Amino acid sequence: MTTLLVLLATFILAVGNLPAAASEPPTKTLWYEVNAAGEIKLDLYFFWTPTCPHCRKAKPFVEDLSQEHPWLTLHSFDLRNNRRNVHRYVSMARRVGGDANSVPGFIFCGHMLTGFDSSEGMGKALRESLLNCREAVRRNVVKPATESAAGRAYDS
Repeated sequence: MTTLLVLLATFILAVGNLPAAASEPPTKTLWYEVNAAGEIKLDLYFFWTPTCPHCRKAKPFVEDLSQEHPWLTLHSFDLRNNRRNVHRYVSMARRVGGDANSVPGFIFCGHMLTGFDSSEGMGKALRESLLNCREAVRRNVVKPATESAAGRAYDS
C-alpha cells in the first residue's frame, strides 16, 4: 500500500511537468508522442541484466504489457557488457531525480521505478502508473475534438 501511495505522489508531481494543451499537439517528447489524429504513444524505458532474477521476472511482464497496450512503446536495454546502455540508464535516472543503482529499472513519464516482485505487486503498480500517465497526457496535451471544433467555429 505504501508503494502505491509513493507512486501516486510521484505521478502527481510528474503530471505537473507535462506541457499545457496547445493548438497543435506535439509530435514527440522523451516520454510520449501524439500524432496528428491525437493518438498517444507512451515510451517505457526498461533497464535490466540477464543475471538478475527480478529482471528475468520483469522482462516477460513488460514485453506482454507492450503487446497488450499498442499505445506503449517498450525500449529494452540490456546493461550487461554494454557501456552505452549503462550510460543511458545513469543519464535518464539522473534526469528524473533517480539513481541507477539497481535493476530492473523502469523510466517513463518523468519518473522512475526500480525492482520487480510479481505482476500483482510492482507489475500492477507499473501498469496503473502507465495508464494514469496516458490519461494525464490525454487531459493536458491533446485537445478534445469538441474543443477544436468549437475553436474553429469562432475562427470563421
